[in-house]
Parts: sequence; C-alpha cells; structure tokens
Amino acid sequence: MRGNRGVGEAHGFAQPDRGCSSQARVEFECGDLGHFRRHWIALLEAQGAPCSPIHDLAEAIAQPQVDALGIIQQVPGEAFTLTGLPLSIDGVRPRITAAAPALGSDPRGHGIERG
Repeated sequence: MRGNRGVGEAHGFAQPDRGCSSQARVEFECGDLGHFRRHWIALLEAQGAPCSPIHDLAEAIAQPQVDALGIIQQVPGEAFTLTGLPLSIDGVRPRITAAAPALGSDPRGHGIERG
C-alpha cells in the first residue's frame, strides 16, 4: 500500500496507466504544458517561492530580451542566424562578421593559415 500520493496526484493531475509505453507517458504528461506551467507557477508563487517557466528553444528565442540583447545574429551572406557571443565589450556585443569558409575552399581571408 502506498503511504502518500505522487506530486501530480496530490494536485489533481490524472496519472497515466502504469503499463503504457514511455512515449505514451510523455504525451500524456505533457499534453497541455501551458496548463501544467500555469498551475505550478501559481502554486509556487502563492507560497512565496521565486519561480519562472522553463522555455523550450523556440520560446526562449521569442523572448523580448533576446532581441534587445542582440544574441541571435544574421550571418552575413547566409540565409540563417546563429547565437552570438554571450558577452559584451564596453557595452557592445561582438557581431558575426563572416560565415565559416565552405568545405574545401581557400581559407585565406578567414584567419586560417596552412602549415
């Protein structure tokens, strides 16, 4: 006999069938992640515990602070962005100034010397 209920059970979350596959369990537990986050943040904040949501990559990149800090930078001459350096020098974040040389291309002009 179980002496106490699991955290999810104690707070009204249904439990998946114990015999289900790992994939089915993940889909069951993460079905409405927004509801899950809101519930736990409200519960923790009501107790005075500092907390915030954990974002997936797309949510993290969409945060206004990421844009304000210039962390995500366009690569010159390319159709993609990369994460810039996580630091600033004299209040300025170093920019990505060139793409990496193409495989097998001449490395001159890219700070690479052949030995």
